[in-house]
Amino acid sequence: MNWLLAFSMKAAVLLAAARVAAFLLRRSPADVRHRLWLAALFGVAILALPVRFPQPVSIGVPVQFSITTLGGALPARVGTGVWPLWSALWIAGILVALARLLAGVATVAFWTRRARRLNPTQMPRVLVSDLAATPLTWGVFHPVILFPACAVEWPADQLEVALRHEQAHIARCDWLWQTLANAMNAVFWFHPLVWLANAGLRREAESATDDMVLASGVDAADYAEQLVRVARFLSGTLPLATVPMARSRILESRVREILDPLRRRGQASLATRAAVAVLACACLVPLLAVQEDPALHAVWNAATPAAPAPPQLSEPAAPAQAAPSTIVPPRAARLQTDTAPQSFAAKPEPVSASDPGVVIPRPIYKVEPTYTEDAKIAKIQGSVRLSLVIDELGRAEDIQVALSLDPGLDQQAVEAVRQWQFTPGTKDGVPVPVKALIEVNFRLL
Repeated sequence: MNWLLAFSMKAAVLLAAARVAAFLLRRSPADVRHRLWLAALFGVAILALPVRFPQPVSIGVPVQFSITTLGGALPARVGTGVWPLWSALWIAGILVALARLLAGVATVAFWTRRARRLNPTQMPRVLVSDLAATPLTWGVFHPVILFPACAVEWPADQLEVALRHEQAHIARCDWLWQTLANAMNAVFWFHPLVWLANAGLRREAESATDDMVLASGVDAADYAEQLVRVARFLSGTLPLATVPMARSRILESRVREILDPLRRRGQASLATRAAVAVLACACLVPLLAVQEDPALHAVWNAATPAAPAPPQLSEPAAPAQAAPSTIVPPRAARLQTDTAPQSFAAKPEPVSASDPGVVIPRPIYKVEPTYTEDAKIAKIQGSVRLSLVIDELGRAEDIQVALSLDPGLDQQAVEAVRQWQFTPGTKDGVPVPVKALIEVNFRLL
């Protein structure tokens, strides 16, 4: 749930920035705005991927451990099982939306199988279907253009204009982009800005296609009249997996743009495309880099009371080196007492597990963290990643939250790991502090 909420907020920021940019570029060619919406939707897809920027830590491979804590949900909330209600609703919505998209593909494929050639001697991929209500195109590798049955009675110039429109869609790969956008709608059906971005992508695709048709020499008034004529035959809902020539909802704005003599037309230049890509990266990279600051939830060793000693060890602790979860044998205690004046010497730098000659420490005593009641009520599940140093005596020091889940669960994870005991890591036979990562997994039964 936390991931979905964080993703939704980042996607909202990215799509809102795209909407503002599209408004500022309203006087630019439609192809520029289409590429802007396309870049924004690709950025949303990237935000959903498990991409994380590396944290600013020392180079080297730390030792990694993992522990899973299971917590039962509160009795008042029992009934949702492992999958929370929001997960079930999200997956159900995805399945319904994908089923609708696949049904659209199956429908237009059925229309294509039952269609006939418009001209038996020319244009083998231009067909006439009794089921199509408007000229449309679909497909990627072998795109098909379907005309309605009434197209056989159209004048040659009207048929040519409609053909140019659909060929412009094919040249722009609009069916591919719109199908990918519809798939994103299916996955993120709960996000209203994704739907608005998809609608903006379709609208700008039609406007950019109109610009290409007008650039080929077609008269603007005749073209607008033909769009209105085609729209009169529209009835019902078109399959989702098609790129039709006319849609009733955006017909008025398209006609107004077609008849606007001051409107800038044409395709985006290479420099403009590069600028759109740079703008998308400038918005996307900070969103990918946003991670919760581990310092916000860092817990210092001095703030936690000393934990009880591991049951496996029974010797008394050394008075000069007292620390949580640490037992020092008597001989080691005497050595530490004798060398107490040297305790002000600089501590050795921790090494990485990948350094040559390093024998990594192993946990010999673990304490499992407890689930907080607030986390059970909120049904929070996930992982807390801790970065720490295992010192020469096998104690956990400098524990910090590298990946936060919930403030309460973060605290429980830190307090539990602080009580762990390890075999000391060594380098060339000498005990040394070793950097480590511990992942604490919280799961509800």
